[in-house]
Amino acid sequence: MKSLALRNSPHISLLKLVMAIAVVLAHVHCTYASAVTEIWPLKDPFDTSAVLNATILLHYILMPLFFFISGLTARNSFNKKTPERFWKDGATRLAVPLVLGLLILEPWAAWGFSVQSGGNILASFNLGHLWYLYFLILFYVLAPLVLKKVSTSFLADPFKGPITFAAAFLIFLNVKKGIIPTSQGAIPDLSAFLVYGLLFTYGWGFEGKKTSRDTTYVLLGLLSWVVTMILFLNSDQNASVVIQLAASAFAGVTVWFFVTGFFSLFTSIKNKKILALSRFHRLSYPIYLLHFPFVIWIPILIAEPLQGFLLTKIFITFFASLLFSVFLGKALTPRSGLLSRLS
Repeated sequence: MKSLALRNSPHISLLKLVMAIAVVLAHVHCTYASAVTEIWPLKDPFDTSAVLNATILLHYILMPLFFFISGLTARNSFNKKTPERFWKDGATRLAVPLVLGLLILEPWAAWGFSVQSGGNILASFNLGHLWYLYFLILFYVLAPLVLKKVSTSFLADPFKGPITFAAAFLIFLNVKKGIIPTSQGAIPDLSAFLVYGLLFTYGWGFEGKKTSRDTTYVLLGLLSWVVTMILFLNSDQNASVVIQLAASAFAGVTVWFFVTGFFSLFTSIKNKKILALSRFHRLSYPIYLLHFPFVIWIPILIAEPLQGFLLTKIFITFFASLLFSVFLGKALTPRSGLLSRLS
């Protein structure tokens, strides 16, 4: 493995931007996927299982990558600062957007969910997509205390890493229908906290290294994901404990290959025109923070006029949510603006 300089790396910036955009697409898919969940009660009557599978696939890639990258950049920041400065900067970048988001964005999102479910806003109110920031705050507090003198570089090993993740998913994770859980309550879900903590730890100990086996790892991740989904489908029809355990283990292997593979794939990009897109990286944080109410309200507004035009609705919801988030983000992100300092 070769060392990767993280400071102002266009590769990391580009990866963050692509991931933020992909999160918008994943949340758009939630409305049109053929599964009703407690965390996403908004459903289109013309939903489909094909969109559900795409949503699950994105979920296996995106949030694990987010926590891995966060651990990687957090360690890079910690090495350059005192613990007190590290915590202070983390509070500014994470706690401030979390509080503002809970006061401004989440009530708007909860209103949209309540319109669909027929409930009240308070019943629909939770952390929403801001659970990621909430977890990061906890990890930023704990990491310097717990991981300061602990070596976790073994997680990058192509044998030890997948085995460790398989074991962790077996022990900690209660995976339902192939989906890694989120945690939107004030009290973190213990299983989600431990699994995403492992991903943060993996990034923390990665030490800026990259591998040349990027494409191989991505392909192995896709193969492992297919096996995982087949096992989960069989576990629904067959209550065999062995099948359920095998499905959870393969879920862990899938996540390791996807995280390692996609990270290495992006950090191996040499095309200058592609890397030039990283100059828009300051929009990645605003896109992530601001898109959530749009992906809820736009489907509500276009559901009746467009009715059965499923792909059209997905296209409109995705691009409209993305554009609104970008324009609002640029309005709030001049070089001296709040979101600019938080990015």
